[in-house]
Amino acid sequence: MISKYFIILKKELKFDRRNKVSYIVALLSMFLFIGRPCSAQERNYLDYHQQSVLIEGHLLGGSDDSTILSQFKNLFDEYKPFAREAFVALQIACRQKDENVLEYFFRKAFLSGISKAHCQLFALTRTEWTSEHGFNLTALYDSCRAYYLSLLDLKLRAQIYKNQRKDDSVKYHLKHPVTLEEKEQFLDKKNVLRKKYFGGFVKVTEDNILFVMDVSKKLGYVPFERTIGILDNSIEQDTQIRKTAGNVQFYPLILQAFMHHGYGFFNLKKELIKSLKMGELHPRCYAFIYDYAVNYYRDVWYMSAASNFGQYTNLKITDSLEDYPNQYRIVQLETWDKLKSESFIDACRRQIGICSRSQDRQAIDYEKRTGIKLRFGFFEY
Repeated sequence: MISKYFIILKKELKFDRRNKVSYIVALLSMFLFIGRPCSAQERNYLDYHQQSVLIEGHLLGGSDDSTILSQFKNLFDEYKPFAREAFVALQIACRQKDENVLEYFFRKAFLSGISKAHCQLFALTRTEWTSEHGFNLTALYDSCRAYYLSLLDLKLRAQIYKNQRKDDSVKYHLKHPVTLEEKEQFLDKKNVLRKKYFGGFVKVTEDNILFVMDVSKKLGYVPFERTIGILDNSIEQDTQIRKTAGNVQFYPLILQAFMHHGYGFFNLKKELIKSLKMGELHPRCYAFIYDYAVNYYRDVWYMSAASNFGQYTNLKITDSLEDYPNQYRIVQLETWDKLKSESFIDACRRQIGICSRSQDRQAIDYEKRTGIKLRFGFFEY
């Protein structure tokens, strides 16, 4: 194992005598990481998420940066962090400007999948690439990045990404803004335009979710952040998608398959729970999948619900939606089923390690006041 990463580092850093020091620093960093016991997949990550919620609560409550970073370090020493928590901690470390602390949290972020491209989108992390440090940030990134990528199933990731791009290509195939007349036609289930639009979309989304189901049944869990990684266009070298700080997303690449077809949730319930417990799937992501799937089969959505194209799909659920009373409301969409009481939603969230809706609102306010991002992308992941 050690020799494998020695080769990776040698290749990535193009070792010669001129960068010998950088190479040794990076190699020692990797040895320290490899030497730590790793039992992430054997543990229940509920404790990790409960602790991260508490740490965020302390941050919002006014605790100083040193205290917050100390709490994050204790958590990250015990569990491999998710990318979103690793990046939150990194931003705070950049604000504090302590060299040892910076090196630790940069390493944790890089090993969690945070790329240089991600860092360049935020002022706090971007400036560190041009600042003087007591450690070689580029060498640290190269070594950690090579190790991170070596852990991913890049072949599976490439197929998931290919499926996702095919999905996107049919979703908007009308090639022009939908007119009021076309919207009325979409509501007529016998209309030819409706069949033309939804028929092709359904076929692709069905194929995609069936592929995910087949892979997940074989693995025994659904491959999310640890197995195929987060949304990161720098891996695919996709220049068609322009990223800004406002739309950076750290959710797992595979989420879109669940987002465009609710069938997957009802047929992968056990596998999703296993992914949640083993630290493969973040509870905020699980909660979104749950809410989406239940609403997908209700007659409440205009463009995205099965009620709009049920006549074209071959995938029918046998579950009763009454057996799924929970609500998590990670994303608030007006077309979803009637909002239950906040105390009920908070209780549902608490069971799987998600903060209250009130804390979500405080987090958004904190972002506006400080510039520290705590929620990412459209899904507020």
